[in-house]
Amino acid sequence: MTWDYFLSQGIDLNGSGRIPAVDAARQGRTANEILKRLQDQPGVVLADEVGMGKTYVALTVALSIALLNEDAGPVVVMVPPSVKDKWPRDLKVFLDKCLKPAARTRIRATDATIDSGVDFLRLLDDAPEHRQNLIFMTHGALSRGLTDRHVKLALVQRALEVAPSLEAKRSSMHRFVGGLLRHQASTDELWSALLAAPTTAWRSILEQHGKPVDDDPVPAALAHVLAELGAAELKAVTAALERVPTRDSPGAKERVDEARALFNDAVKDIWQHWLVAGLKKVDRLPLLIVDEAHHLKNPGTRFASLFVDEGAENDQKTLAGPLNGVFERMLFLTATPFQLGHGELLRVLERFENVAWQSDHAPVQTSLQVRAALTGLRAALDQAQLHARGFSDAWARLRPELVVDAAGLPVDVNLWWQGALADTAPSGVVGNVVHHWKHTLAAVRQAETPLQPWVIRHTKSRFLEGGVVPRRRALMGAGIVDETRSDGIAVEGDALLPFLLAARAQALVANDSTGRALFAEGLASSYEAYRETRLDSTGVDATGIAGNGVDEDDDTRRSVASSDALEWYLRAIEDAVPRGSNERGALHPKMQATVQRVLQLWEAGEKVLVFCHYRATGRALERHISRAMDAAITSVASRRFGLDGDAANERLDRLGKRLQQPSDPVRKALDEALGRLVREAGVADVDVDPVVEVMRRFFRTPALLARCFPADEENAVPRALATADSSGQSLDAQFRAFCRFLVERETEERKEYMDALRSVQTGERYERDDDGVKDQLLPNIRLANGATKDDTRRRLLVTFNTPFYPEVLVASSVLAEGVDLHLNCRFIIHHDLCWNPSTLEQRTGRVDRLGAKAEKARDSIRVYQPYIAETQDEKMFRVVQERERWFQVVMGEKFGESEADVEKETARVSLPAAVATELAFRLQLPG
Repeated sequence: MTWDYFLSQGIDLNGSGRIPAVDAARQGRTANEILKRLQDQPGVVLADEVGMGKTYVALTVALSIALLNEDAGPVVVMVPPSVKDKWPRDLKVFLDKCLKPAARTRIRATDATIDSGVDFLRLLDDAPEHRQNLIFMTHGALSRGLTDRHVKLALVQRALEVAPSLEAKRSSMHRFVGGLLRHQASTDELWSALLAAPTTAWRSILEQHGKPVDDDPVPAALAHVLAELGAAELKAVTAALERVPTRDSPGAKERVDEARALFNDAVKDIWQHWLVAGLKKVDRLPLLIVDEAHHLKNPGTRFASLFVDEGAENDQKTLAGPLNGVFERMLFLTATPFQLGHGELLRVLERFENVAWQSDHAPVQTSLQVRAALTGLRAALDQAQLHARGFSDAWARLRPELVVDAAGLPVDVNLWWQGALADTAPSGVVGNVVHHWKHTLAAVRQAETPLQPWVIRHTKSRFLEGGVVPRRRALMGAGIVDETRSDGIAVEGDALLPFLLAARAQALVANDSTGRALFAEGLASSYEAYRETRLDSTGVDATGIAGNGVDEDDDTRRSVASSDALEWYLRAIEDAVPRGSNERGALHPKMQATVQRVLQLWEAGEKVLVFCHYRATGRALERHISRAMDAAITSVASRRFGLDGDAANERLDRLGKRLQQPSDPVRKALDEALGRLVREAGVADVDVDPVVEVMRRFFRTPALLARCFPADEENAVPRALATADSSGQSLDAQFRAFCRFLVERETEERKEYMDALRSVQTGERYERDDDGVKDQLLPNIRLANGATKDDTRRRLLVTFNTPFYPEVLVASSVLAEGVDLHLNCRFIIHHDLCWNPSTLEQRTGRVDRLGAKAEKARDSIRVYQPYIAETQDEKMFRVVQERERWFQVVMGEKFGESEADVEKETARVSLPAAVATELAFRLQLPG
């Protein structure tokens, strides 16, 4: 086995042109280092920050192995179901842009991600000259029950062969097996032919009966194991088949139904053992890549059980998961390794012990050496964690009155810390903090040495290329309204009453050690969300208990305990907040701020991504932004054209209709200008008209005409195309960039983009029925949450990544991971915060990725985190900011979310960011 980087022979990560050369070089160095380490050790964790291209590094490693070891069998990539389509798409781009043609022709990979163990074994069955080099498979593929009817039929066939009690059924089973397998489409003649023939002949038989299949119906590995099963192992299957009738009768269907239930239960019992035994029959495979590998942290999960049986953690000799001993090496990908506890991280690393140690290509390190290394690492991490917790406890005893200068006056905590470190003899609480910090720093540096061989982690530069412009600008609280501010959003006027009542209600439950004031969190999100937190899963009024779909990130949270006094306040709050889809909901302080910022960015020509927890808030944001933008379009057009509102709208309408008329001079000028820029960008002649049509549809919308079309129509089209957004990119430049983007795409991806853009609504409103009220919504604001159909969600993601509609995307947690939304957006609003800072980081990572608009525009990503002053919202903001820093210090810290826990955290002195950075593990490669 050759573990080497394929750079000299065919891989060029800079070939895509999608990312800066410096990042392509880093990815190449990382892939090279991973391959070097895999020569000696069984596995590596790649833990780069979100958006740094871990997928491309992993593909480089995978294809290097595949191209240099073509007889070694396929590399397998296991991915979460949420990104199962992304990996095959990324591979197609990689092959097209980063692999030289001579090497590209040698790669065979699955077009889609497989989702069952049977399909996996079928692919491994293929002859070497036809076998895939790369197989994509979902995390749950090998945990799923058996549903394949042909494999189930093989089980029936084997039971008929070995069970004496089934002798009378052998001549009649073909008449009832369709009902047994719930597949009546095949004839009795076909069933009879299949049952009478070896499984190796089934493909030919199916073709003869007009039912061709792409592969052998029963994988050879499963057939080999099945041939070894005797009557004892098939006892439950036999008992089920004994219930199958031998002739038609009035009660035959009921007996078949009864047999099917028993048979399916028997299949559940035997399938996992059968699958494990089948995988042992295949040749060892060179590499397993696991995306989102932090899901392996808990050995009791179905995913982790693929490597190790639950309960076998303390006896490595009894490991018998389906993937135990199947792969020669493993590469794990995760962006959040230190959100895990150090014990959980060790459990992830211990999965490396399940490689094929008996293979001819086993690692240089022995299993005993690896176990000893991990034992040493555990001891070092134990010490680092022990000291980190000591430091955390010492810091918790620090009080604001101690953070003072030499004159005893309050001082910035960063300056105070510098002074504390410079003090040669600190004492008391401060001395204890400094003492623990020094020991923690030493323990972390000591633990880095045994950790570095196993984990590689790079973080993004905090500045854009050139080192002057910050990569991100965090705008907190009222910064969403005025970017010079960082205090909270004030509550004033009619909005004051419900928040005052909520504060009184919270005071009643401040010492609740287990529950959370969900009512306060919902109120901080939107009036609509508050009303939804009052419903349980059946829609019945309850005390702030989250019901189904209330909070998509966490619908299992425990509310505070109810009381008569608390219930009085909650009813009073409910009476004070607007009901249903009332427009007064837009006057919610944070809702008003978010809507206002979205409108400002829209008018500046920018796309905006808005994240929220609550489905009710998502629907409200979509509705309130749409209503406000409708009015803004009229206002902007009135200013631009010097007309009153009705006249301005009439002119927008006339302009839109003129642009639909091929003979109109403005339409002709637009088509000529767009056709020219499309051709200059290199779009093929056959695609010019469809691309021009997409651009024209967007151009003639009231939203764009109001922003860009000049009052004087002389040279109107070039002047409109010269209109720039706040990033300095003109419409002409954005359209040209989109054309180049299409040209660089493969046919299939290009078609997906064009189909999505043709299907997206532009000039027509659409309806959303909410609380019995139908809203007419603008098409340039769209909502994507768990209730959005998968195909609709995919279209929204694709089109949002273009310069066209939608211009505003409101999203829930379903878009927080595994999607790219960065090509035309650099503004993100976290309308709702989250108690876990890694969730916020994952969301921001949707627009902070290599090749992002921010990099091209050389302007910062704006990250807005609005919060309402002196409410639960501000408390949550302060706590999350602090947790983000402590996550770097205390691995896997399990912060509480009860009212009592939050109160304690709110009282802590803020940890300086520099302290957290210094205590973080340094696991990046040089260069």
